[in-house]
Amino acid sequence: MNDAIGRIAFLVSLTPYSLWRTGHNIVHHGFNNLRGRDFIWEPKQTEEYLALPRWRRAVERIYRGALGPGLYYFVEIWWKRLFFPNRRQMPAARAEFTRDSMLAAAAAIIWIGAILWYAETHARSFWVTLSIACIIPFVLWNWTVGLVVYLHHTHPDVQWYAERREWLQGAAQISATAHLLVPAAIGAWMHHIMEHPAHHLNSTIPLYNLKAAQRHLYEIGAAIKREPFTIAHYFDCVRTCKLYDYATKSWIPFPAA
Repeated sequence: MNDAIGRIAFLVSLTPYSLWRTGHNIVHHGFNNLRGRDFIWEPKQTEEYLALPRWRRAVERIYRGALGPGLYYFVEIWWKRLFFPNRRQMPAARAEFTRDSMLAAAAAIIWIGAILWYAETHARSFWVTLSIACIIPFVLWNWTVGLVVYLHHTHPDVQWYAERREWLQGAAQISATAHLLVPAAIGAWMHHIMEHPAHHLNSTIPLYNLKAAQRHLYEIGAAIKREPFTIAHYFDCVRTCKLYDYATKSWIPFPAA
């Protein structure tokens, strides 16, 4: 039932369900903030950044800028790892990955076809209707999920790890995930996913129980970075979190051009 409902729900965002399930439930939840294992918003070291071609360094600067999360999620997550990923991005080949990618592609074709039919039968502009009914919602989705994931694991005081031993010692499932405090209405609208440390500690906790689980973590003294979500906080992350020094466990700026 989870798989059936998941596939239907994920079609709205044109996301192949089984690829997301593998990337999120196994890779990200299994090794969040561990370099070489968790690929989502993994920060580069200075030498890695300088080894990139000039155009790719420019892209990295855009990704880590205030307007970067939507583009990052679309290119680095959805396009490369979720929608017909190649063997380099997804070494494991499974038939369900291909089937779910084809299902997402079919949903996009049907979606655009329905928009074309509507525009023709109601004497509307196809491109205006396509923008309103497809392109803009898809852009907003990529921006929203990109921003939320960025804020969950990118913070001036949240660490990344190069060694699994350090990652285990640091209890990274909790400590490397920020708890962003948002207004109650927004938290409910997002199914309480901002109670993210509790979600990472045990991803089987139903979303409607995350607030209670998060409260319990505080009651037992868990070391969690708690941060009210504000525009100022977001720009502080953007200004501070560019590259990462895994030896000193500190964020560092991009080198001068």
